[in-house]
Amino acid sequence: MKKLLLLFCCCAALALKSNAQVYCGSGRYINEMFSVGAPTTITYGSNTDVNGTTTTLTMDVYQPQGDTCQHRPVIFFTHGGSFIIGTKDDGDVVTLCQRFAKRGYVTVSINYRLGMGFPINQHAATAAVYRGTQDMRAAVRYMRKDAATSNQFKIEPNYIFGGGSSAGAFCALHLAYLDDVNEIGNIVDTTAVGCAGGLEGLSGNAGYASNVRAVINLCGALGRKEWMKPNEEPLCSMHGTADNVVPYGTSTIYVSGIIPIMLVDGSHTLDSFATAQGGPYSVFHSWPGAAHVPYAADQTTMDNTVAFVRDFLAFQLGCGSDPELQTAVSTIAASANAAVFPEPATDEVNIVLEGYENQLKQIQLLNLNGQVQANYTAHFNQFTLHRNAIPAGIYLLKLTTMDGQLITKKIVFIKN
Repeated sequence: MKKLLLLFCCCAALALKSNAQVYCGSGRYINEMFSVGAPTTITYGSNTDVNGTTTTLTMDVYQPQGDTCQHRPVIFFTHGGSFIIGTKDDGDVVTLCQRFAKRGYVTVSINYRLGMGFPINQHAATAAVYRGTQDMRAAVRYMRKDAATSNQFKIEPNYIFGGGSSAGAFCALHLAYLDDVNEIGNIVDTTAVGCAGGLEGLSGNAGYASNVRAVINLCGALGRKEWMKPNEEPLCSMHGTADNVVPYGTSTIYVSGIIPIMLVDGSHTLDSFATAQGGPYSVFHSWPGAAHVPYAADQTTMDNTVAFVRDFLAFQLGCGSDPELQTAVSTIAASANAAVFPEPATDEVNIVLEGYENQLKQIQLLNLNGQVQANYTAHFNQFTLHRNAIPAGIYLLKLTTMDGQLITKKIVFIKN
């Protein structure tokens, strides 16, 4: 039954997305099915660093061994380090690359230009983000160039996902949502060393697209939440509530806890903003009381991270259901119980939140392609949803509580 459901989801997604060529049968992209050997190291470009020195840019590409699939999705897991330290060999991104390559993805960890220069201030820090994002764009372009030429990695260029940890998540978020250089105003000195070439930059592989299909944000932030537009790339975020390096909400980042360098919108703010404006499609998991990148040093947290991201990506591929429906990672207290009835429904659906002290704040109705069908505002632990003109079919209810935690439920509307 599970395999039939998986195949149905995949076929439905292929029908909706005519350019899709990703096969996801037999548990592919869900289960670990392959072994993974040493990565292939590639030079994807070069550019001038903050000191005016030409820097060679390299990346490691991980592939599932023995895989014969000709159209494989790609995930970038870009390293952290506050744009000062870190490499493509950092343990957390290597683990993520290996875990997802075992599921059939081609995964990529890149080196990008580091350094802020002096004096350390907002302009220096944001220029570092700008350079890193330019490099990540060049790396994405390299993969599309490979697909169009030598086809060494057998990728599907319509399914490239941009992700990262900490500073690497900054790169992925800004790649996806910073679309116009005019949006940044005077936040970044685009004439600074190494920043030439606009948003696309001069790091290599010109002539190929640098866009990604969705974003994996692990403990990162965006310069301005308003850069996110309702119909832009879907977003998967995970963040510790006690992160003192990159803010969980909206706050200023400090160097050594002393020098303020930039005001940013963290994961919780981004998810709340996306929900409030009706998009982009966003899923979010909070680690209560956790500090920065908790998955880097804890196996259980890493397993939960992989599970949450796995389900998000499977949903984007049409190979599974919304990650917030999965039990691998619970985003609410274990005692919480949301009752949704009747199922199936013809006209009205009753929602009762039991065993949980917080009240409902907002309810979204999503179709199986992740598109918002309706938004509702709630103020109590009980709510009646009126179907109105919603067609018959299977839908997902995304329930947001007053403290920003999420519960999701499936509902089915049948013909009257």
